[in-house]
Amino acid sequence: MRQYGVWQAIIMSFYSKKLYRDVATNWGGVVFLYLLLLLALAMVYWTIQIQQGLNQVYVKVTDEFVAQIPVLTVKNGRISTPEKRPYLIKDGDNKEVIAIIDTTGKYKSLEGTKAGLLVTDSEIISQSKPTETRIDKLPANMSFVFDPVIVNEYIKGVFSWAWILLFPVMVIVAFLYRLVQALVYAIIGRLFGAITKSGVTYAQTLQIAMVSITPVIVLVTIIDAFNIRVPYCGLLGFLIGIGYLFYGVLANKR
Repeated sequence: MRQYGVWQAIIMSFYSKKLYRDVATNWGGVVFLYLLLLLALAMVYWTIQIQQGLNQVYVKVTDEFVAQIPVLTVKNGRISTPEKRPYLIKDGDNKEVIAIIDTTGKYKSLEGTKAGLLVTDSEIISQSKPTETRIDKLPANMSFVFDPVIVNEYIKGVFSWAWILLFPVMVIVAFLYRLVQALVYAIIGRLFGAITKSGVTYAQTLQIAMVSITPVIVLVTIIDAFNIRVPYCGLLGFLIGIGYLFYGVLANKR
């Protein structure tokens, strides 16, 4: 029977020989659940960070476009804009025209422009390749009002929930990465166990390895949270993980 639970192990993995003996002897398949829960906790922070970054990028990019797009009023298949003039929608980076909204008739095709989209008073002309042009005529019974600000705010609201999909994907990817890492560490630990005659099996070494990387995961999360610069962080994390692996193997030496 296990002496320590998964929540105790997060703290005790930093110092306790008793924990590593318990892991090797009693944990069995529970160690996989432990690693999954540990990574889920770590990914909460990373998910928040990525979601905030995505929100900032989305707002920066879309707000630049939205400011250039007028309100489009469609009535009986005819488009009108607040001002009778062409609206040139430019790329925020290189300022090239990527789309044109023109209900005045000045622009009737994409010829002579670098834009890939042209909206006239009754047609939507798009060009994915220089030799491929598509023309979609609005139905005569179509009527609606397209307000880019309202649409953008709605998309922002939906986009802010991207973490629902992002979180499980990140947890699964992190779990697979750490599992492969533990498998490799277990080979190293098994060799170390043979040299020191600790008597632990490969399966036990794997269980120890999956817990021994706990300090690395915790420390990396803290370092990133406080934006601390650590030289050779990857190498240092490897050495800490291997160090705790050897510590756990020696703790089980008979």
